[in-house]
Amino acid sequence: MLSVNTTFETTRETGIAANHHFLVPREGVSFAFTEGQYRLDVYAHLLGDRKRIRLFSHTLEITHDAAILLIDSKAGVYFDWQPDSSQYLVHIEKQPLIPHPEQFLELLGLK
Repeated sequence: MLSVNTTFETTRETGIAANHHFLVPREGVSFAFTEGQYRLDVYAHLLGDRKRIRLFSHTLEITHDAAILLIDSKAGVYFDWQPDSSQYLVHIEKQPLIPHPEQFLELLGLK
């Protein structure tokens, strides 16, 4: 399940490796990626410290072709980390159409 504002706890003994999804809150917020460059900064706030620490910074780019595909409200952008090249691979995916249950039954010949 994907959730907004994910936090996690780790220790030196346990460590953690995870994929993270950045989601826009559902209520009243509208955001659309457009063509251009974006900067991703990852910070940690260690328990007991007053300041946060920047762990990582990387520039992400939405090309003209990707921006056109993202106009569709059912499309989402993914940046997949490629450790061998230390780069993110960008791809766009569209949410598959889900037929109404009645239409699905008709497609199966059950109605």
